[in-house]
Amino acid sequence: MPTDAEPLTQAKNLLRQAFSELKSPQEDWSSAEASLLAFSFLLSAWSQHMNLTGHKDLLTVTKHLILEALAIETILPAGSSLVDLGAGAGIPGIPLGILRPRLAVTLLEARERRHYFQKEAIRQLKLPNVRAVRSRIEDLTSSSYDLVIAQALAKPEQALKWMLPLVQAGGWLAIPLGSSSAEPLAVANVEARVVEYRVPIVKLARKLWLGKKERV
Repeated sequence: MPTDAEPLTQAKNLLRQAFSELKSPQEDWSSAEASLLAFSFLLSAWSQHMNLTGHKDLLTVTKHLILEALAIETILPAGSSLVDLGAGAGIPGIPLGILRPRLAVTLLEARERRHYFQKEAIRQLKLPNVRAVRSRIEDLTSSSYDLVIAQALAKPEQALKWMLPLVQAGGWLAIPLGSSSAEPLAVANVEARVVEYRVPIVKLARKLWLGKKERV
């Protein structure tokens, strides 16, 4: 963790304010807060030497990446297993694994350095419910996750082609949409809706495309 107390204190305050906005005040966030801060610091430190993210310091990582993941977690349906496709720097998969310790999270990433970072983050943060898998999505065989999420992976239509074989019947597909992203087209046997939300503190408007794979 950083030795400079001011950025750490500011990052803590950001998280606590975000928790207050998103959840009831009586929630015990102490364990999640410590892990999220440790992840923010690790990601910012590694980003000084690797192109993991454009955000290079503790405060900007917390403000622009962690808060976004917190907001997504509040609207993501329940489930026991999740795969984060093209997980990159572990966003949002690692924060989701921290916030939902009973959720089995798989981080799927083809690029070696990013995969190595994910493994090191899992090791340092001691996250038994999170695992990192190095593979191309196209090389996966069909699987059966409750939740499949793809953030900034590809155009929504292409992302859905990769996601559909990996979600079980009754499970959910989730695609965070950027401000200029088009919504995916209708897909057979998928009941879809778009959920609007705001990132806490910064108040940025966001959309999450959610599709439930129907049982046939």
